[in-house]
Amino acid sequence: MVLVPPLEPRPRRAAPAVPLQGVWDSVREDLEAVEAILHAESGGPLPVMELVAGHLTGAGGKRLRPTLCLLAARLAGIPAGPRRTVAAVSEMIHTASLLHDDVVDEAPTRRGRPSAPRVFGNASCVLMGDSLMARSLTLLAALPDPGPLVSLARCVRRMAVGELTQLSLAGREPSLAACLRVVEGKTAALFAWSAAVGELAPPPLRGPLARFGRRLGVAFQIADDLLDLCGDPAQTGKRIGADLAGGKITLPVHLACRAAPELRSAIAEWLEARDE
Repeated sequence: MVLVPPLEPRPRRAAPAVPLQGVWDSVREDLEAVEAILHAESGGPLPVMELVAGHLTGAGGKRLRPTLCLLAARLAGIPAGPRRTVAAVSEMIHTASLLHDDVVDEAPTRRGRPSAPRVFGNASCVLMGDSLMARSLTLLAALPDPGPLVSLARCVRRMAVGELTQLSLAGREPSLAACLRVVEGKTAALFAWSAAVGELAPPPLRGPLARFGRRLGVAFQIADDLLDLCGDPAQTGKRIGADLAGGKITLPVHLACRAAPELRSAIAEWLEARDE
């Protein structure tokens, strides 16, 4: 099953029917190969494994990380086999992190449907996330270059530290530096790894591509944080204010509190009353 957004006919000079449609089209063949890898590798010997993994992948998703990886790989001249493997792993790690996040956050919904923990339970989702990470390592270990495997280990640790940092700050207003550390860990780290094609990109390109991916990841997380505050739940698939309700002071909230101190006091009172 291919989840790449379909081509749609449109009048000349009209706005694209799907945002970034031309970008997806340019790597369509690679994305279809990545979907095949995801379908083959995300399941397992137990029916529940395919059900849990398919609950997220079947709900859609923009495949931003694989697309970023494939575009960078074409720029760097990386062969089809390795670039498709790394791209698939970027989505598998992302899916694993979402499964773990929904357990930690006790999220009721994801992508417009009940979250996987609400359907399958916390234990199944934690273990399926672990399985996806382990399978990702196996796929990278089969590549002739050990760079993607070694760099992914560092990337996953950064993601975990970012999440732990956010958990440690729950209910308290973090500094600007702490907000950025969270964003750069939990989101930007995987974007950077994907943009550098798991460090398969040659040295002259590796650093610039990783920096681009990191900055794109920061922008993506800021946009996501804003949607948590003012997005349309029908489009985002999440309820408004979920992060704040969980005691998470995100970067947009931090900056808003700096601009309006009375907002800081109101949030502090609300969080204190909520914890009583």
